Amino acid sequence: MIQLTKDQHDELASNGKDTATVIDPVTNTEYVLLRADAFQRLRGLIEDDFDPSDAYGAIDEVFAEGWNHPEMSDYDHYEDFKK
Repeated sequence: MIQLTKDQHDELASNGKDTATVIDPVTNTEYVLLRADAFQRLRGLIEDDFDPSDAYGAIDEVFAEGWNHPEMSDYDHYEDFKK
């Protein structure tokens, strides 16, 4: 395990998020620092046994009011509005 640098700690503490993007100066590869508890919550979404349909009920519940909003009918005609 590696320890955060002071800059990484300060970024995580001050940006109001649970993540920070870091760049490996040798390879120029970007990485995301993510709190372990947040990663554990997301882990189920990225493991092989996750079935997206398991989330449909929760998604419907969360978006129910939004889906029923009159302006959402624009999505019924999405292809008509595409450029």
